[in-house]
Amino acid sequence: MFPKPRIIRASTQWAEVTDPAEPLFGKRLRVESVASTPQEAAHVFLRREDGIVLRVPLRATSLSTLVRHAPRAKLCNDAVQEFLDLVMEYERCAKKLAKVSAKSGPRSAEQKRKKS
Repeated sequence: MFPKPRIIRASTQWAEVTDPAEPLFGKRLRVESVASTPQEAAHVFLRREDGIVLRVPLRATSLSTLVRHAPRAKLCNDAVQEFLDLVMEYERCAKKLAKVSAKSGPRSAEQKRKKS
């Protein structure tokens, strides 16, 4: 079994939900308390303006020290495929552009005089 978390009073008064996967994303709520369990499993109790207290994973808030390591967004397969298609299209265009600019190159002074 998991050890029972010890609830501690928060040293900060407010926390923002920073994980886009959370329904409260972008909301800034008053901190009631933080559970002192290992950070991967820790949670924080946040109070809404209407008085309701919600339990939110600590990693999903601005109080987390795992911010740099946690994934910030999830992409569906279609989005990844569309991105890869754009990258491949860009690569093909860049190769074509390189070939065209290599053929046309800058004109020499002699070519310019002949043209005029």
